Amino acid sequence: MLLMIPNLSGKSGGYTGIDYGTTRELAIHGAHMFVASHNEEHINSAIEKN
Repeated sequence: MLLMIPNLSGKSGGYTGIDYGTTRELAIHGAHMFVASHNEEHINSAIEKN
């Protein structure tokens, strides 16, 4: 199965980039994910993307 993941160059963190993409895909497939951040605004932004 080919996953359609956007270019993630220069991105990192559980709420952006490859970590966000990985977290999202695992959650879509039933995994319970926990993402920590020092910035509540970033986490809320990631949640709202979905």
